[in-house]
Formats: sequence, C-alpha cells, structure tokens
Amino acid sequence: MALEPSLVSIRQGQSVLLRLQGSDPAPASDPAQDLVMSPLWGADGGVVGALVTQLNRGVGDPAPPVLQDMGAYRRLFEVIDQGFCLAEVLFTPEGQACDYRFLETNSAFSQHTGMQNAVGRTALELVPELERGWVELYANVVLTGRSIRFEYQAEPIGRLFDVFAARVGGDDSRIVGIIFRDITEHRAREAELRASNARKAFLLELSDAICAPGDAACVQWSSLRLLGEHLGVDRVAWLDMTEPDAAVGRAYCAGADSVQDYQIESLLGQNIGHRFATGQIEVCADTRTGGLSAQAVATLEAVSARAFVAVPYLRGGKLIGGLVVHNKQPRNWSAAELTLMAEATERIMPALEQARAESALRQSEEKFRQLADLAPSVVWMADADGTISYVSEQWQHFAGQDPHGPKTGPSAFLLHPDDRSKAKQAWAAALRSGEPFEMELRNRRKDGQYRWCLTRARPQHGAEGRILCWFGTTTDIDDQKRTEEFLRQSEGRQAFLLSLVDALRQSAPLPAQKEACRLVAQHLQVNRAFFAELDEPTGKVHVAQDHFDPALNSVAGSYRADSFGLAMTLLRRGDRFEVCDMRSHSAIPAFVQARFLAGQIAACLCVPVILGGQTAGAICVTTCEARQWTEAEVELLAEAGQRIWAAVAQTRSETAQRAIDTRFRTLVEGMPQLVWRAATSGRWTWASPQWTAFTNLTNSQSQNAGWLDAVHPEDRAEAEAAWARARDLGKFSAEYRLRDHATDTYRWFQTRALPVRDETGHPVEWLGTSTDVQGQHDMQERLRSLVAELQHRTRNLMAVVMAVTDRTLASSATLEDFRVVIQSRLGSIARTSGLLSKLRDDGQITFDELLASVFQGHGIAIKETTGLRVSGPAGIRLRSSSVQTLALALHELVAQSIASGGFAGAGGSVCVDWHMQHVAEGKRRLVLAWRETFAEPLPPSQLAKDQSSISFGRELIERGLSYQLNADTSYRLTSEGLAFDLSLPLTQYRT
Repeated sequence: MALEPSLVSIRQGQSVLLRLQGSDPAPASDPAQDLVMSPLWGADGGVVGALVTQLNRGVGDPAPPVLQDMGAYRRLFEVIDQGFCLAEVLFTPEGQACDYRFLETNSAFSQHTGMQNAVGRTALELVPELERGWVELYANVVLTGRSIRFEYQAEPIGRLFDVFAARVGGDDSRIVGIIFRDITEHRAREAELRASNARKAFLLELSDAICAPGDAACVQWSSLRLLGEHLGVDRVAWLDMTEPDAAVGRAYCAGADSVQDYQIESLLGQNIGHRFATGQIEVCADTRTGGLSAQAVATLEAVSARAFVAVPYLRGGKLIGGLVVHNKQPRNWSAAELTLMAEATERIMPALEQARAESALRQSEEKFRQLADLAPSVVWMADADGTISYVSEQWQHFAGQDPHGPKTGPSAFLLHPDDRSKAKQAWAAALRSGEPFEMELRNRRKDGQYRWCLTRARPQHGAEGRILCWFGTTTDIDDQKRTEEFLRQSEGRQAFLLSLVDALRQSAPLPAQKEACRLVAQHLQVNRAFFAELDEPTGKVHVAQDHFDPALNSVAGSYRADSFGLAMTLLRRGDRFEVCDMRSHSAIPAFVQARFLAGQIAACLCVPVILGGQTAGAICVTTCEARQWTEAEVELLAEAGQRIWAAVAQTRSETAQRAIDTRFRTLVEGMPQLVWRAATSGRWTWASPQWTAFTNLTNSQSQNAGWLDAVHPEDRAEAEAAWARARDLGKFSAEYRLRDHATDTYRWFQTRALPVRDETGHPVEWLGTSTDVQGQHDMQERLRSLVAELQHRTRNLMAVVMAVTDRTLASSATLEDFRVVIQSRLGSIARTSGLLSKLRDDGQITFDELLASVFQGHGIAIKETTGLRVSGPAGIRLRSSSVQTLALALHELVAQSIASGGFAGAGGSVCVDWHMQHVAEGKRRLVLAWRETFAEPLPPSQLAKDQSSISFGRELIERGLSYQLNADTSYRLTSEGLAFDLSLPLTQYRT
C-alpha cells in the first residue's frame, strides 16, 4: 500500500480514505477494512499529525461503524491539546438533520467545551440552546464528504471554537470526526491587541496634532476631528470654561448640526451641566431609557443627541474645560472608549493652554518689538554673557547702523574714545555682579556728532536667581544736558541782564553805555569792554565809551573801518570776530598781531549788532591772556550788544522806522513765524508750510474756518470775536493757544494781521502772522513769581533781623558783647542767604550741614539754644537739584518759628528729628519731623486766620516741595503748635 500520496494530501489539510482488502483469496465472511486519515491541526494552524479511524465493512451490516480498536491512536487523542470527538449526525424521517450524538471524546473535549459525560448523549441534550448552525455544518460534511474548517461562536456556553470536521466512513457514513479548540481567550487577546494598537496609533496621531504649530483653535479642531473619526461619532465638542460665559467653539460634526457658540446647558441640559461642573463624568447610552428628566431629554434631542458622554477637566477642584461627545443613535459606550475619551481630555486641555501661551508669547514679543521700535530711546536686549541679542530700529535712526548686526554690549556702541575704556570696565563689572548698569556716555550719531546718551540695563533673573538676560535702553540726553548747563548759567545771566537793563534805563545815553560796558567786563571777567558803532556812509567806526583795567588805555575815538581788516569783513558779513590766542592766529598778519599785542590784547571777541539785516555796530571784549570763548559768552555778548544799541539808538530807530516802506512794515509787524492770508471775512485762503508743519493742518484743511481746529477750544470764541473787531479797527490782533502737533500741546501765539488795500483804500485781503510767545508768557510768570518771592523774603529777613537783634540785646551784658554777637549772627544770616542762591562746589550738601547753616543764618546755635532739640544721622547727602528749594523751605520754617512760633517767646520749643528710610532697591528717602510748641496758645481768631490764609512760605512748604521735589508733606497748625512732616527722595545708590 502506497502511503506517500495520502501523506501529501494530509499535509495539505485533506482527509484520505484507504480501503484495505482481506487475505487473498478472501472468504466472503472476511470483512474489508477502511482507514480514514484526517489531519490534526496545531496551535499555529499547521498540520501536526493525522487522525486514523479504522472501520469494518460488513455486508448487510446495518449498524453504524464505530471504532473497534483505537490502539495507539487513542493514546494520541488523549495527549493532544485539541478537543476530539466522533459524532453521529441524526436525521428525521424526512431526511432533515436535527441533532448529533457524541460517540467518542478525548480528555481535552471537556476542557474546551465544559461538557461532562458527553458520550452517548446528543448536543441538544447537553446544550438545549445550541445554535442550529452546528447541526447544519456537520450534516453538510457527512452528506457531501467534504472536510471543512471554520470558526463558530457557541453563544449558550460563551465560547468561540476553531473547528475541523471530516466525514468518517464511506458515502453512507453519518459519522463526523471533529477536532477543535477553544480560541475565545486567544481571539480576545487579539482583539485587545488590535484595540491597544489602534488606541496607541490614535494617541500618537493626537499627540502630533496637538503639538503641531498653530493657534489654539487649530489645535482644538484637529484634536476633536481625530477623536470623532476614531470613535465614529456624530459630534465632538470642547467646552472652555476659562472665560466668563464660555461657549463652544468650532466642533467636529460628522452627521450633526454645528453647535458653535452653544453653552453647556444647551449641550447637556441644566441638571447634567451642574453635575458636569462638579467633575462627574456623565455617560448615557440612550437618552430615552437612561432615566433622564424630560427637560434633559428635550435639550439633548434638540441638538440630535440620543447618546452622549461628557468628560470634565478639573484643576484644583475648579472646572477648566471638558469634552462632550454626541451620537445621533443609541450607543453602548465601552470602557475602552470612555478611558480613551478621558485620556484625550487630559491631553487636549494642556495642549490648548500651551497653544494659547505660545500665541500670547508671540503676541507679547511682537508688541514688545513694536513698542521698542516706537520708543524714542534705543531699546536693546543682551544674553547673560553680555552679547546683544536685539536692538530696536531706533539704533539705525540714531547711528545709521543695522540693528541686527553683531554687538557685545554697551561698550560696543559707537562710543567716544575717551569713554570706551570706562564703559567696558563698568559693563564687565555689571555682568559679574548682576548689579544694574547705568552710565552717561557719548555715542557717535550717524552725522558724525558725538552726543551724550544715558545707557541703562537691568538683569532678568530666573527662578533659581540665575541671570537669564539683560534689558537695556540708550537715550539721547544731549539736548537735556545742554539745557541743564544752560539753566545753570541762566540765573547769573538773567541777573546780569537785569542789571544791564536797569543801567541803560536809569542813565543818560553815554553814561549808560559806559556802565553797560563795565557790567559786561565784570560779568565776563575781561580786561576791556567797549561798544563800536559803524557809520557806513562815512566809513568810520565810533567808540564813544569803554571800560578798561587801570593798567590799560582807553580805546574811545573814531577809526577808519577798513583799518580793522579781517575783523570788519566778518562783522559786516554778520559773523563774529573771534581770536583765542593772537600769537597763533594764522589769518592775522604779523604786523597786525604786533599792534594788538602792544595794546595788551592777546584774545578778543567782537559780536556784530544786526539791525534790518545790516551791521550797525559791534560789542567787543579783550583780555591780556589767551582765552577760549564759549557759545554762551557769545550769545550773552550778542544780547548785551542788542540791548546797548537799542538804548543808545532809540531815537534814530524811531525816525528810521517811519521811513520804511508800508508793505515792508506790514510784513515786519506781523511775521514772527507762521504766515497766512485771509479774506475780508476772516476766512483763510492760504497757509504757509510753517503753519502746516506746526499744526499738521494742510493748506486745504486750514482754508475757510478750518484753521480754528488748531486753536484751543477755550480760545476759539475770542479768536472769532477779534476778527469781528478787526473790520472796525483796521487791524487784527489777538493772543490764543495753538496746538503743536509734534508734542500734542498748546502754545501761546501772538497773531497779528493788517489789510492789503486796493487803490481806493478798500481792503482786499489780510496778511497775517502768528508768533510763538510761549516763552514770554513763561518769563512773565517767572518774573511775577520772583517779584513775589523777593517781597516775601525781604519781609521775612527784616523780621528775622529784628528778632535776632532783640534776642541778642536781651542776652548781652554790655554793648560790646552785643556788638560782637550781633555781628556774628548777622554774618550767619548773610551766609544762609548765600547758601540759598548757590550750591556747594562739589554739587552735594548733607542735610545736617544744611540744617545747621540755616539755623546759624538766623542766629541760632543748635547746641546752645534753649528749647531747641535736633536729632538725626549726619552725612545724608541731598540731591543737588533739591538743595535750593529745601533750604528755602527750612528758612521759611525757621523764620516763621522766630516770628510767631516756637522761638517767638519764652517757653516755646522746636524739635527737629530726621532719618533715612529705604523704600526699594537702590532708593532712599529723607524723613523729617518738625514739631513746634508755642509759648502761648494762639487765639481762636488768629488760628482761624492762619489756617485759612496761604502765605508764600506756607505754599512753598506744603505745595512747592511736593511739586518741585516729588516730596510728601503734611502741615498741621493748631493753637498749641505746629507739626510738619516731610518725606523727600534722595539720590539713588547702588547696593
């Protein structure tokens, strides 16, 4: 018998029937043998062996064949892990398969099926609810003879089987051999693995979506779309509860309407929404059977939701947001789906917050750059090591350099050679110490000019205190420094000019000219000063009066103008003639130098006096030594020359003025700066470019009544009224405020206009100008204040002198004692007055020195005066800008105390306490407490009068200190005494 073909068929998964004949010749009673060989399947689905069934074929034998002798095969069936059985398929008399009976089973049969004692019993006896499909499958095998392999779920016993079935016997056989195994757990593990892989793939895709660049709305939409597609639901929405009245943004809607801008109650119902807000996960498979209220069912079905899940996101017990999933049909939500939704919620909310934070950071950085580029200062940033990482566009405007070019710190900016070394050292020290950096340095502007700039930098520290970066600014303060220098010189300059005006006003022309020259020489500290008048028709120069040192000779007299050579050429051209050192001036011939040096003129300065565009004369000063002339001195000399000429030539100028052409006079009278033309009704027809530049109103915008838009609202009615008066007066004159577009402020302007008349004398238009007189207004206000201050200080000084004299006389035993003490005390008063008018040379005064000087100036010795107690630390330095005002305030306090306070009578007292208070890093304040106790209580009428009236001194103490020095003050006057408290900012220091 050839078995090889049969083994090949078995390896291919096919059953084989072998017919074995008996002995030859075989007796008729000798039955033939049939062998049925069926493949045995391993756990991996491959053939691992064969099942051999032996059947006896007896002629006329009606009984179904059974296994007569299993032998070794039974032992094989008992050791394999698959279940095995032989079953007979039972049919009804009509030929319909109705059941099958188990004929033989192995031990693994019970393990795989859970059935015990199955042999001899039918399947329906063992499992009455068994599916009909089992019977039909096995009936088909025995009827067709075709082996089959299949997977089938036995629902009644809750198991999934992998089954191989083959007919055992010939065509008439109704026996089926079954090899099977329970694959329920295997398939469950496979399903779990597939679900796990799908879940991981989804979460990976979700992570990619939420980490992708974009704003929060894009991240939200991508996340909701992925979750909705993965779950196969109709709607996924996100509730963001971080904003008041938060609503749904863009939601994923596959088979449902949009719910954008809906609120939580509209998606879940009011009661469910309340539970959701407390952190409860809400799950509903079917709204109609889920025990919900009628109101909740109606709300959910209004948005086409028959099944839903709501997953809240809480932080610190507070609802931050949440996920809402809707399905239009009922749906049983699996635990895996709920877990996935919860995990997605935990991922989406941080991603949204991160996206919002990144978006806010981008917006913040953009705003920072925009603000930095708009700021007038150069704004820059540096890394912790000092490398510049950002410079605003103002750097290009200032220096003409690319702001994105590499730099290494403030020392890399275009510094003056004299400033580079100290800037580099200071910046390196700041980087090492982490202290704020601040220096005034000279930077080169793109036009080549070096300008003073204030460079400041502050470090930004991280959580551990480590410096992360530096923020800095560089501000052009050159104009400010020049202004400060000008202001420092202005007080003496104004005093000189006032003296000059007084001298010119009170004397006859020639004596006035001589006194003016003396004042010029004294103020500028020169050896000679004189005024020279140029008479162009005669070609002469006249020096009427001069002032000179006793060792020098007068230069008064008349000279030929041409004899002055280069000097006269420059003066006629309107330029100054300036010689700093006669010995080294290359433009002056040697013989001229010798002549000047013989007259002891080593340096000279001549400034022309210009009238009507012509040189009318010059004011000149000379020194015996070489000297560098400053611009301030040149300007002062020019102004003095103008004033001297105006006083000397007043009569001649009046005569000449009448001879000027009418049109020229009209233009001169009305043309300080802004020029315009108007119709006879006062409606403008043209405005000059200067007007447009100042007001930002174009020519067309200013026409008709448009020019009134630049006038201060409070002055418009007066401006229009002035035009109404102009028609009768024949001229227009008014002062009103105009808006300066560049500074967005209003400045006072004097506006004048005269009519242009035709041949008949009728006005055809008006020509006018507007002149900036804000400086005059400010000066007038300043002069009024100075006059009031002078009057007040004179009265106080007299009161102080009288009081000091009385106190000194009362305490002096003899007139000689009185003379000595009164001279000392009056000298102190003079010294205090001097301290009020100028600062110390080093620019700073300590408070205790200032206080002692003020007391001494009033004849009060701190340690020797009864009723006076002072207490406070020494050496507290005051800001230079605050000394003058503070000294004046202390002067007023002491003067008031002497006149009517704690020093006014016996029994009164004055207590002065001060200390220094640290209010912030690098910032300090002087805290002063001034207490006075009156010798006698003030009468109620006097107290009421003193409390209601505000004198100059009190206004300075209460308001002037606050306004000028940014101080905090408290002034309390009672019938018993005075309590004054002061908190004054001091110079900032570095820790």
